[in-house]
Amino acid sequence: MTENNPFRVDTENLGQPVLACPVCGCHSVHPVGLECRSPGMRNGILSVNSRGITLDPDYEPSNRGVKITLQFLCESGHRFDYILLFHKGSTLIDLLMSPLALPMEKQPDTIWRD
Repeated sequence: MTENNPFRVDTENLGQPVLACPVCGCHSVHPVGLECRSPGMRNGILSVNSRGITLDPDYEPSNRGVKITLQFLCESGHRFDYILLFHKGSTLIDLLMSPLALPMEKQPDTIWRD
């Protein structure tokens, strides 16, 4: 899904802007992953999730420019990703989401919790 402004922000509950779920508006959103794919013809992907940090130098690139994916899960079970693509001097943003909530056993863990 592509929108003019894909970021949904909630300012009512905490008195400052917080990321909200683009599906249901829930302001309890957890970061569950980050991926950074190498640009152009270079192989490699850096992944960060609850299991730690991994680097796969053989992963094939999918775009001309670098691709950074920020992965989130709201406490209602909706998974969504913000995808940043750098191409010809511009950073493009896209939102990938599913309107269906993930069952508890399939939900990814939060990267870090305090």
